[in-house]
Amino acid sequence: MRQESLFQHAGEIWTVGYSEKKMEALIALLDDYRIDLVIDVRRSARSQYRPETNKAQLITTLGRNRYQHWPQLGNQKGAGAGWEPLDWEAAHAGIEKLKEMVGHTLRICLMCSEHDPGDCHRAEIAARVSEAVTHLPVA
Repeated sequence: MRQESLFQHAGEIWTVGYSEKKMEALIALLDDYRIDLVIDVRRSARSQYRPETNKAQLITTLGRNRYQHWPQLGNQKGAGAGWEPLDWEAAHAGIEKLKEMVGHTLRICLMCSEHDPGDCHRAEIAARVSEAVTHLPVA
C-alpha cells in the first residue's frame, strides 16, 4: 500500500475509472486507498458490457453504505453514440453537497467508466470540489 494513501489531506477527493479493471482489482484498489464511499457519477448506473458494474451489483459487491449513485452528476446520452457535456448548472447542488462531504472524515472516490480521467467528466467534477484530487491508477 502506498504510504501517502494512509493519511487524508483535508478536503481530498479521489477518482477512478473501471473500464480497464477487473472488479477484484478495483475493489483491492479502493481498499488500498481506504476509500469509504464510492460515488458513481454515470448518468445511468448500468453497462451492457460490464454487468458487474450495474448499480444493483455494485451495491451487493461494495455494500449500501459504501456505494451511492448520483445520476445528477452524469453526462446525458446524446444523439448517436456520443455523450452530451454535463449540465453544470443542473449539477450545482450535487457539487455543493460533495464539497460539504469532502470536508469530513469520509474518503470519497468518484467513479465512472472511462479509465483515463483526462477523458472523463469526473476529473472536472473533482476539480470543482477540491484542489486536492488523486486519480487512482488505471493499470
